[in-house]
Order: sequence, then structure tokens, then C-alpha cells
Amino acid sequence: MYLVMELQTLADGSVAMPPVNTFENWQEAEARYHSILSVAAVSSLPMHTAMIVTGDGMTLRSEHYEHMGA
Repeated sequence: MYLVMELQTLADGSVAMPPVNTFENWQEAEARYHSILSVAAVSSLPMHTAMIVTGDGMTLRSEHYEHMGA
């Protein structure tokens, strides 16, 4: 099982986490991961993160965008 998570760091420093997406298939998980990153690249949030983790918590991929002055 693969969990795709999105973290959104807001201007006040708080972090929001939209619902976690669960996939049995690696390709579908990776597609969702890149979908989140495509939005994060142009996001107005100070920091926008995407992660893929396994059901037992091992991080497989993690990337983020920082938008200075956002």
C-alpha cells in the first residue's frame, strides 16, 4: 500500500493536510504525487510538500517547493 500525502504550510506557519490518498499500485501513487507537485510549483503558499510513504511509514519520495515572500 502507498499513501500519498500533501502538506501545505500556511503564511502563519500552521500546516494543513488534505485527505491522504491510498493506492495499491505504485504508478497510480506516483501519478498523484506528481499531480500535487505540479500544483505546488505555482502555489502561493510559503511551502507546499508531496510525499509517498508505505503503510508502515517508510518515506519513499518527498519533495517540496518553497515560495519566498509568499
